[in-house]
Amino acid sequence: MKAKIGYWLILCSFLPWAGLPVVPLLDLSGAQMATASTVLVVSAEGIFYLGLLLAGRQAWEKIKTYFPWHKAPEPERSAELAAQSGAQNQHHDDVHSSAVQSSAASVDEGGRK
Repeated sequence: MKAKIGYWLILCSFLPWAGLPVVPLLDLSGAQMATASTVLVVSAEGIFYLGLLLAGRQAWEKIKTYFPWHKAPEPERSAELAAQSGAQNQHHDDVHSSAVQSSAASVDEGGRK
């Protein structure tokens, strides 16, 4: 029963998102539109997470399968990306340290360039 309520809450969490495009069409001031939009977004997220909590871990795992960017990277590809990232960071450190050294060399004894 708890899982069914969770699934219904997850489905109902999309209703505030559907109401979000209607807010600018209403006769509200800028501050009121900002408040209404914030309330809709926060309530949608709150309802979704409450539903997720009630539905359980299996529901979250199932939801994640619908979105490809939540899949784990392939091991050989992630190692290659880590190596590239390390090389880029090393290059950045080398450029930064040479700039600091040249700046320090151009400063005279009085503390001015």
